[in-house]
Amino acid sequence: MRRGYSTITPAVVHALSRRTLARALGWTDYKQSVTRTQLLDLVLLVAGTTRTRFAVVTRYFGFSHQTARPAVRANLGSRDQLTARLVDALRGVARFTRRDRTRRWTCAIDVHYVPFYGDRSTPGIIGGPKKAGTSFFHLPCVRRPRSD
Repeated sequence: MRRGYSTITPAVVHALSRRTLARALGWTDYKQSVTRTQLLDLVLLVAGTTRTRFAVVTRYFGFSHQTARPAVRANLGSRDQLTARLVDALRGVARFTRRDRTRRWTCAIDVHYVPFYGDRSTPGIIGGPKKAGTSFFHLPCVRRPRSD
């Protein structure tokens, strides 16, 4: 029997994500320098590569990082609006049929703990097996409140 292969590529995932976000967020061009497609690609690349906005803009785009910041900020809206739009986008992508809702799903989660050497009472710090000279870690994807 011939071995099957997946037709899902990073380009397919990126295109679907861009279309879904474009529909859900309703972002517009920022002046004449940044198009809506570029903004969505910027956000997806920052999220997908876990690089800074500066690193992504200087490598992939023809506008400056100083233009990217107000462009994204102008389209974000309030936190409640953004949350509602992203939840709607998630529901749109995950349109489950009745059969899908009752079946069992396999889910893979990959967690990377970053060693933490500071105060153990800091919010978001978890314990675990000793690694890199410490047994306390934080998850890099968890956003902590600023101490401004």
